[in-house]
Amino acid sequence: MKHQLLKVMLLATLLSSSTALSIYGQYKWSVVGRAVDSCGKPVPHARVLVYPREDPGGWERIITDVEADAEGKFRYTGEDTKLVNRDDTLYVTSSYPANAVFSGNLLPPFYAVSRVDRLFTGRSLHFKSNEEVNVGDVPVQVYYGVVIVYLQDRNGKPMFTDTKDWEYIGLRIRDIHGRRVEEGDISPADVREAVRVKESAIALALPEGAWQIEIAPDGLKGKRPYGLKGKVLSSERLLVKASNSPLKVTLKRATRRK
Repeated sequence: MKHQLLKVMLLATLLSSSTALSIYGQYKWSVVGRAVDSCGKPVPHARVLVYPREDPGGWERIITDVEADAEGKFRYTGEDTKLVNRDDTLYVTSSYPANAVFSGNLLPPFYAVSRVDRLFTGRSLHFKSNEEVNVGDVPVQVYYGVVIVYLQDRNGKPMFTDTKDWEYIGLRIRDIHGRRVEEGDISPADVREAVRVKESAIALALPEGAWQIEIAPDGLKGKRPYGLKGKVLSSERLLVKASNSPLKVTLKRATRRK
C-alpha cells in the first residue's frame, strides 16, 4: 500500500512539473530583422535593444539587449507564463566603442534627448502571444564615435598623471542647442576603462553629431542636482563622426592674467 501511495505521489509530482514547464514555455514572442545603414547595407554587430513602451525606467527595464551577427541579422525570443499582448520600442545602434566612457543618457532609450530630437526616437513594436515579428531591414539610428580629451595645465603639460587624480572629476555634455544632456563624475570604473593616465587623456563615446564637452578638475559640488565645481575646461562645439580614427581635442587650463 505504501509503495502504491509513493508511486501515485511521484506521478503527481512529475505531472505537476511537466505542466509547469509547459505553461512557462507556452507564451512566446520573437523579433527578427536585419540592421542596415542608409544605403541598405548590413551593419555587422549592431546593438539591438527593446524597452517597454510605457515607463521604460532604467537599464533594469531592458527587455532584451542583443548583438547582431556579422551580416547584421538579429533575433530575440522571449517567453512568459501569462498571455502576452504588449507594446514595446525597438532601438538599433552601432556597436559600442571599446575602452570609452558612455553617457547613460546617450544610450537607448535616450532619456535626455529623445523628446527633443527625432533621431533618437525608437521604432514601435506590437507583440501577440506565440507570434514572430519580422521587422525586416531596420536602419541603424545612432552611430557612435570616440573623442579623446587631453587635459593640460597652463604650461601645456599633462594635468593629471596619477590614477587617483582622475577619480570623481566632473564631466558635463551639452547638445547642439547647448542643452545639458549629462552631468556627473568620472568614476573609478571609468578611469580603469577609458583613461590614459600618462597622457592625461580620457576617451568619451558620443553619438554622431555636434556636442560640447565640459570638464571640471575640481569635481562636483553639492548633491543632486549638482553642478561642476571650480574652473571648468570647455571645448568648442565638436562634430563627432563614427570613424576608426578618434577625434582628439585638448582642453587647457587658462593662463593667468598679469
